[in-house]
Amino acid sequence: MNPKKRIILPVAADSILKNLEDQGFEAYIVGGTPRDLLFSRTTTDYDITTSATPAEIRAVFTSEKLFEYGEKHGTIGFMRSGLKIEITTFRREGEYSDGRRPDNVKFITDLDEDLLRRDFTINAIAVNRKGDIFDPFNGIDDFEAKLIRSVGDPIERFREDSLRMLRGIRFAVRFGFEIEKQTLQSIRQSAHIIKLHQISTERILSELKEIFSYPFEGLNLLIESNLLYIVIPEITKHMGIQLVAKFVNHPRINYIITWAILLDEILSMRDHELQTNNRLKSDIQNFFKKFPGTSNREIQSIYGLIRFNEEFILIHLLKSRRDQFRSLRSILNEFKSWPDFKFEDFFKHLLSTNEILSTTKLQSQDKIDLLELTTTYSVLYFQKIVVSGVDAQELGFTGSEIQRILELWREEYVLNPSITRADLISLAK
Repeated sequence: MNPKKRIILPVAADSILKNLEDQGFEAYIVGGTPRDLLFSRTTTDYDITTSATPAEIRAVFTSEKLFEYGEKHGTIGFMRSGLKIEITTFRREGEYSDGRRPDNVKFITDLDEDLLRRDFTINAIAVNRKGDIFDPFNGIDDFEAKLIRSVGDPIERFREDSLRMLRGIRFAVRFGFEIEKQTLQSIRQSAHIIKLHQISTERILSELKEIFSYPFEGLNLLIESNLLYIVIPEITKHMGIQLVAKFVNHPRINYIITWAILLDEILSMRDHELQTNNRLKSDIQNFFKKFPGTSNREIQSIYGLIRFNEEFILIHLLKSRRDQFRSLRSILNEFKSWPDFKFEDFFKHLLSTNEILSTTKLQSQDKIDLLELTTTYSVLYFQKIVVSGVDAQELGFTGSEIQRILELWREEYVLNPSITRADLISLAK
């Protein structure tokens, strides 16, 4: 027991532990739940471990609508007050012949032995109803030191369940932690078994989504552990290093953007002409056949980001100087259906990036035109220091008339950036 800290349990967790203790059973919150409570993180589910057998758990919670899955391995689940509850009997696990789940389990009565089967020390913490903390593997110390460390022998833990390697990286990037040296070395040594174990691609994809939300650290760890080249073998080591550099100033972004940049490199199709649309979409769809959990909407968004990536937009615009504004508008209109795309962020990025402006495909005059174009458009469209839809409403316009006036104002502003607000208002009267 750890005397240094105590936890005040939320009412929902306390009531479930009380239900079990009132029937004479030991019960503790365990895993990620006490970790999150200890460090003031929000939790929407509770994992509980108990000396009660599955049949005894069922008898205690007869009024709950119990989940059907998991009982073979000792887990009974249900929802209470909008929270997902999973209660698992203390257990010792047998061999993991499929590298994902134990072939069999033996129910036991010892908490410490149950905690020994956990993946990482920060998840091997238990708390009873009094708030006493049981931390036999010093998970609290590791959390405070910002370390992800395996419980016991890391090689053995990863042989049991090879998905734990990706989980370790996910925890590291999510919390901003380092992976302890021996644990990381063991991931590197064991990386190949994630394919031998034929882990579900849906489970791999789920881990990658969160890892790709922190692309700089996530890709660095995937490369350092060799996992990147195993789960996405299309990426070469040289390509991997180049990819990481693209995210150095983007510690956290939407995972869709990370996938788009990875696929853009893999497919080697940076400059797509209009007639290549179908081929590009087909290539992306074929790639994601190995990750069947990817939705059509996600694939469409990735296609859009590759098809109309920033460099493409700039080249396309600068080939059409005679009608720059309309070219920009027609392209950006296609962005509206993409999830999480923000016009303002896009233009701020165009204005601040040196990488785009230094591309060899842009001539000096092109760069000048680009800066003028993006500055003009962002000032008008986003900072809104000139006119807006509110002004159109105050002038008496409604519905589609507002859009028509806004289009008029935008075109006049692009043609004459020195035009005043009063001039634009007069133009609409």
